[in-house]
Amino acid sequence: KKVQAASKVPLGGRWNFDKISNELQYGEGWGIFYEQKLTGFILMRTTRYEVEITLVAVSPDYQRSGFMTQLMKKVNDLYPQPKYLEVHAGNRPAQKFYETIGFERVGERRFYYRDGGHAHLYRLL
Repeated sequence: KKVQAASKVPLGGRWNFDKISNELQYGEGWGIFYEQKLTGFILMRTTRYEVEITLVAVSPDYQRSGFMTQLMKKVNDLYPQPKYLEVHAGNRPAQKFYETIGFERVGERRFYYRDGGHAHLYRLL
């Protein structure tokens, strides 16, 4: 049921229902709900030393509503390890969001994405 609900949040890139299901076999996910609707979720893999955030998705109806800020704060409170994620170089709104909540850009993977775009690497300590 959780994955089915997640599959209704529009996703970018190559993420789909099957990839989300597979990611949850190796990692974990946290979602945020409003009026019994999934508004967004985070998928991640954790170790004793770090958290790799593999997917952040927010329903377009709830973007810039503060829900993802709340969810990221909760994840940060629950997992004190450094968090890492990557963002498409062309996704400036996401970069601005991560920077606003304390992530810092620490690197780049050139030509990382299928469209030839670079990935910006971010870290939150």
